[in-house]
Amino acid sequence: MPLTRRVLRHIILLLFGLNSANSGGAADVANDAQRPRLDVPYAVVKPMLEAKIDDAAWDKAGVIPSLSLMVGEDVSKKKPFPTEVRVLWDENFIYIRFFCQDDEVFAPYKERDASHYEGDVVEIFLDAKGDQRSQFEIQINPENAILDLVMTATAEPMIDPTKLWFDWNFTGREVWYSRDWNCAGMKTATAKIGKNGKMTSWIAEAALPAKAILRRLGKEKYEAGQEIRANFLRYERPLLPDGKREFIPMNWSPVMSGCPHVSPAAMGYLKLLPVEEKTPP
Repeated sequence: MPLTRRVLRHIILLLFGLNSANSGGAADVANDAQRPRLDVPYAVVKPMLEAKIDDAAWDKAGVIPSLSLMVGEDVSKKKPFPTEVRVLWDENFIYIRFFCQDDEVFAPYKERDASHYEGDVVEIFLDAKGDQRSQFEIQINPENAILDLVMTATAEPMIDPTKLWFDWNFTGREVWYSRDWNCAGMKTATAKIGKNGKMTSWIAEAALPAKAILRRLGKEKYEAGQEIRANFLRYERPLLPDGKREFIPMNWSPVMSGCPHVSPAAMGYLKLLPVEEKTPP
C-alpha cells in the first residue's frame, strides 16, 4: 500500500505538470541540495551558558558562519540576516550558540510553550536516531522564552522529493505533536548586545541533555564519533515602514518555507569529534 501511494503521487504530479517542489506547495525549485555536515569539537572548557559575548569556550566550537533563506518562491527575494551558529559537545550535553545580528527584536510571548515562531526566534531540530520517525524541536526567543516539543510518526514515513513527509494526510493521521513534552535538564540563556546605546545583536545559547535527546537509542551519554541529524533555523520579523512585520525564515540545511516541522529528511549532520589529545611535554 505505501508503494502504491508513492507511485500514485508521482503520476499525479506528472499529469498536472507539477515539479517536485510544487508538491510541497511553496516553491518552483526542488529541495535537492546536498545536506550539510558539521564537525563538532569536544568542549574541553565548558561554556558558561550565560550568553556572554566574551565566553572563550566558544572559540573552540564548530562554526556555521551564516544561515540561508529557506526554499520557497515566497522568500526567494528576501535578504537573510547575519547569523552565526556554534556547536560543542561533551558526554552530557550538546552546546549550541546563536549569534544574531539585529537592531530590534519582536517577542510577543514570554511564557513557556507559546507560539514563539510568531516572533523573532531561533530553532533547533534534532533526530538522534536518524530514521525520520521522531524529532525534537526547541525554540528560544530573545527573552529566553522556550517552546520545546516532540513530533513522533506512528507509521513508516515516506519522503517526497522536497524532503517533506510525503502525504499531508499522513501527517494528520500518523504524526503526533506534543507540546506537553519538556526537555528535562535543558539549559538556555539569552542576552541583547548593544553599542553606543543601540542594540546590535542578540545571543541565544542552549545545552541539550543526552538523557533526553538519546532516549530512543537507549543511551544517556553522547559519544565521540556519533552522528546526529540536526537543523538550525532563525525566524526574523523586522518592522516595515507601514507598521507591519516582514517574515524572513532562515536555515542551515535547506527546508521548504513553512515546513521544517514536517521535514526530518532535510536535516544536516552533526559529527561529534573525539577529545583532542594533548601533546606530551
